[in-house]
Parts: sequence; C-alpha cells; structure tokens
Amino acid sequence: MDRTKLHKLEDILAITICAVICNCDTWNEIQDFGEAHKDWFKTFLELPNGIPSHDTFGRVLAALNPDDFERCFQAWIADLAGTTQGKLIAIDGKAIRRSIDRASGKAAVHLVSAWVHENHAVFGQLAVDDKSNEITAIPKLLDMLKLKDATVTIDAIGCQKDIAQRYADAKAIMCWPSKATRAHCMTI
Repeated sequence: MDRTKLHKLEDILAITICAVICNCDTWNEIQDFGEAHKDWFKTFLELPNGIPSHDTFGRVLAALNPDDFERCFQAWIADLAGTTQGKLIAIDGKAIRRSIDRASGKAAVHLVSAWVHENHAVFGQLAVDDKSNEITAIPKLLDMLKLKDATVTIDAIGCQKDIAQRYADAKAIMCWPSKATRAHCMTI
C-alpha cells in the first residue's frame, strides 16, 4: 500500500549496510546508528520521513530474499570496485570467531572468501554447509568471479580436479602451497 510507504528502500539498505559495517547487530542499534549519523546520511540519502524505526528495519530486511539481495549487493560492489579480471585473488576458508552455539548444538560458521589484493576487499564469500567442507563451496565461489588472467592462490584443499578445471575454463593462473617451494604456479 503506497500510503504506508514512509521510507525509501535504498535509504533503509544504505543505513543498514553502514551500520552493520560499524558492528551494529540489532535493529535497535541500526536505528540508533542512523539517528547518530542522520546529518551525514542526509548528504546522499533522501530520508523523506527521517530515520526509519527499528521495527521498519526488521520488517523490510525480513521481507528481502537473501539470495537475491546477495546477488544485487555483489553486483553493486563489483561495479564500485571493478572487476577481478587480471588481479591477484586469494581464496581461503575461515571459521567465524564466536559463531559456535554449544547450547543449541550448532557448529561454528565456516566461510570461504575471495580476497582481491589490489582492491583490499572481499569480492565473494560463501558459507560452507554444515555437513560439508570448503571443497563444495569453492567451485560456487569461483563461478561468482571473473577469473580471466587472474592469479588465484588457494590452500592445498582447493587443489581438486573440478576446481582446477574451473581455472582452466577461466584462463586463470593457479597457485597453491608446496612443501618444496613457497608456491607452485601454473597457467592452465
């Protein structure tokens, strides 16, 4: 209903992204962050009815499809930072600190990320399924990136035939650790 739309989606998303980057974890913290930085936000956002309430942040973000939002966000970041083509990309998996929930019996969250050295930024990141390992997430992550002429470094766990074929298809240079030398690199 148009009469109930008091805030612009892009305003809500911009405030939320900035707040989360600054370690805000709850809808109340995001609202407080928005209020504390309202003058700054007004320099590039419309904010026709001020900063949305914590309930509005929660309602709007709950209505978004996470996969669609992730695709749009990655496209936006790629547009801002440029392509990964021809750059140095480090693929690595990490367990997120304090993500384990022993009371609920939930394991720690494991992510596989693609760090682009020239941009000092993560260009892609995927969670590893609970009953899996990095090997299943790496191919999906590689499919998200433009690897042509890129040099990609990866742990030994990533040296699988399927993953190597993705490098070959993308015409990338693959580097992996070795006991004998610091790293092996090859153009596939």
